[in-house]
Amino acid sequence: MKKQRKPNKLYELRPERRRHDHRILSFDPGSRNMGISCVGVIDDKIDVIANSIMTNPITSLVDSYTTRRKVFIDEINRWRSMYSPQAVISERFQMRGMAGGPLIELVQEFC
Repeated sequence: MKKQRKPNKLYELRPERRRHDHRILSFDPGSRNMGISCVGVIDDKIDVIANSIMTNPITSLVDSYTTRRKVFIDEINRWRSMYSPQAVISERFQMRGMAGGPLIELVQEFC
């Protein structure tokens, strides 16, 4: 039987009251974790509003995929509703010597 992965630690999103010219939601996908952040721009200066490791990244396209996808999207939607970003960006995933296989398909689902 396959060992079930524990979710990452929970985090709290705090309301942001400062006004920003623009807000960007960004993702940093990895093979096991996924970073998420929201940055704002005020007069050409970058302001980090919030950042964390996602609690429930998608780690399999097979095991409970439909349920895990919903939880994943719900987490992203919490960020969207809290910070109202005008843009979304994701870092390109780099394999760093791995053979590929299902991991490539999984990373495409992240983005």
